[in-house]
Amino acid sequence: MQYDLNAMWCLNQESAAETSSLTLEAFELLTRKALHVGVVANGTTGFLIALGPDADYDNENYHWLCRRYDQFVYIDRVVVATVARRQGIAARLYAELAIAARTAGHRHLACEVNIAPPNPSSEAFHVRQGFAPVGLAQLKNGKRVQYWLRDL
Repeated sequence: MQYDLNAMWCLNQESAAETSSLTLEAFELLTRKALHVGVVANGTTGFLIALGPDADYDNENYHWLCRRYDQFVYIDRVVVATVARRQGIAARLYAELAIAARTAGHRHLACEVNIAPPNPSSEAFHVRQGFAPVGLAQLKNGKRVQYWLRDL
């Protein structure tokens, strides 16, 4: 799959409050560990990065899910450019991921949504996508998150 890593990283940095800031090197490493990278317009308009349950990924949210579930795909981040929001791009990226995850034998999609600071648009999106809340956590960085799961 072709994508523009620098464009994706810039989009990520624009949404760092919701996703988290990464150096370009850390972002590139994340894409290499990913089970699935979905992109729109080579990553200049939007992207999704998801990891399988066997990824070597040192992340509090990922570890929380690994302790509770198997055969899941963790959506680490989905970002859509501000000018392209509300056009169904994230839903399309999730639909593509669901097909890839199901084909690979996984049973669930999993993610977290910030609740402190709140992210009500992400929460509403995940409800529309068929996700249900399965847990809460207070992270070391001060954020409070809710974990969500969707059966495939």
